Amino acid sequence: MSERLVVSSLVGAAAVVGTVVFAASADAAGPAEPTISKAAARYVTSSAGGSASLTFTATVADSLESRA
Repeated sequence: MSERLVVSSLVGAAAVVGTVVFAASADAAGPAEPTISKAAARYVTSSAGGSASLTFTATVADSLESRA
């Protein structure tokens, strides 16, 4: 086997391994699932045919913030 072929194969294998390691680390460091807490809804009916209102509030944080 020629030296060029061996070097090319080693470079290709290193590129594949590097790509897999990068993809795995990027997946591990990806965005976390959001956490929703303190959710509340309030509905106020209208009197005399006016408009009603619905208010919804919640606290949303990613799981890294909620651990602190």
